[in-house]
Amino acid sequence: MKESTLTDIVCPAEKGETHCHGHLSLAEDFPTLRAIDDESEIVEGLLRCTRCRAEYPILCSLAVLLPETLTWLRSNYSTILNVAVEQGITISRSMLDYLHFNGAHIPPRETSDGWNYSAFNRISLYLCAHYDNVLDTLSAAHPLTELLHQYYGRDLYSVLIQMLAPHLYPAQHALDIGCNVGRMSRELAAHCGVVYGVDMAFGAAFTARRALLGKPSQLTNYDLFRDGHIRESRLLDLPPLQNAEVLIASGTNLPFPDSAFDVVNSSNIIDVVSDPAKLVQEKRRALKDGGIFAMTDPYCWEISASIEKWPGGRNGITSIEGVHQLLESEFDVIAEKDNVPWVLREHDRKFSIYINHCVVGRKRIAARGGQDGS
Repeated sequence: MKESTLTDIVCPAEKGETHCHGHLSLAEDFPTLRAIDDESEIVEGLLRCTRCRAEYPILCSLAVLLPETLTWLRSNYSTILNVAVEQGITISRSMLDYLHFNGAHIPPRETSDGWNYSAFNRISLYLCAHYDNVLDTLSAAHPLTELLHQYYGRDLYSVLIQMLAPHLYPAQHALDIGCNVGRMSRELAAHCGVVYGVDMAFGAAFTARRALLGKPSQLTNYDLFRDGHIRESRLLDLPPLQNAEVLIASGTNLPFPDSAFDVVNSSNIIDVVSDPAKLVQEKRRALKDGGIFAMTDPYCWEISASIEKWPGGRNGITSIEGVHQLLESEFDVIAEKDNVPWVLREHDRKFSIYINHCVVGRKRIAARGGQDGS
């Protein structure tokens, strides 16, 4: 974590409907480890809220800023250790003692049967989707070659950033919720002054930080799964960025103050959070008046949210209609596209194709003398 991030983040602790949002500082009674080649890069440490005294660890350069930090640590502990070993990162005895004292090493009683975004094959899948064009791995006779020729000329991420581009400029602060391995964060960074990517999956967020900042090591290649256990190493050209940062955080409880951002995006997220309406509320809270809201999703609601919380896809209301209803009280839609393909490739014989809806809106300016932002 870059030390300058401390000026932008707040405590995400909550009690009922109340959010702390106190100032976070490095705990003076806990060792802070910095990168040897960059004193501004905090590799390990402990953040403490000056208001409620909640604590948030920094692990492998990633700040973990979640209201339920212990619950998350217990679910991600083995992933954190595996990533540290694979990348040659030493977790200090002080940090291990802290984690063990708080029970982070105790596995949760129930394990999720959902999609593991930190699994090695999932990281590979998303690196391919975000940064690679695999046409050169397919024969001309492959049944999807023609379709993929068309897709790579206008993929989902390119479509969304093209919709956003007329509303972006260098002085803006942008937030990418559910950044995964970082493609939309990188796209936003090319247009905006500062970009934060947040994600709940440690493996994905760690990979995103390597892909975006080149820290703790630059991501120059990945393994593409071809057939069973047969893999192919693929080169990536991802120059390090100076205006991006990645954090472990939840899109439904962001560690940022009100009205902190000019642009807030979420890609393929609203259908995988437990409370879709709260995601939209948090995006609204984090946006300045007149700020830009962006979203793309295929609306596969079955993963996380209970049916009662789906905004659409039930009671005769389509998903797009339900999303419009969520937006209509606070946002004006300024650009929209439907039927945009999103392709995920697992191996040569398995491709998943989703059909996405993309929407860009503007947060209405709070009433001042009868004015609004429409």
